[in-house]
Amino acid sequence: MKQNYKDIIERYYHTWFSISELYALWAKRHGLTVNSLLALYVIQNTKNCTQHDICSQLMLSKQTVNSILNNFDQLGYVIKIVGNSDKRSKSIKFTSEGQRYADKVLSELFEAESAAFQAMSPEHITGLIEGNQRFLDNFRNTLK
Repeated sequence: MKQNYKDIIERYYHTWFSISELYALWAKRHGLTVNSLLALYVIQNTKNCTQHDICSQLMLSKQTVNSILNNFDQLGYVIKIVGNSDKRSKSIKFTSEGQRYADKVLSELFEAESAAFQAMSPEHITGLIEGNQRFLDNFRNTLK
């Protein structure tokens, strides 16, 4: 039996867009844009995080990331530390207030994500992760 990949891809996009919309709604309820929320995540989870790291991981323009970082700077959440070897490259670090804020926001998000996973069987969780990884690997190979 031949698969109708058009329908499968449409379902995949629908799911992807719906998940993205939920993250955007969650961020909005917490006074953030989805890009700001994800930037918090990248800063929190990237050692010696730079603006370039945020741009590349989130596929955002330098201008967009700069606006997010300037907003975080005005709120007292981040500082930019000039690198020793490359004066143009600045590490983004949380201030103590910014670290508390990021910890609070990201832990609340983690709780919501965890609740969604807890409602799934271990087989569904494994299938989700392994299926997405296999799609990523196959899609990457297709685009080479």
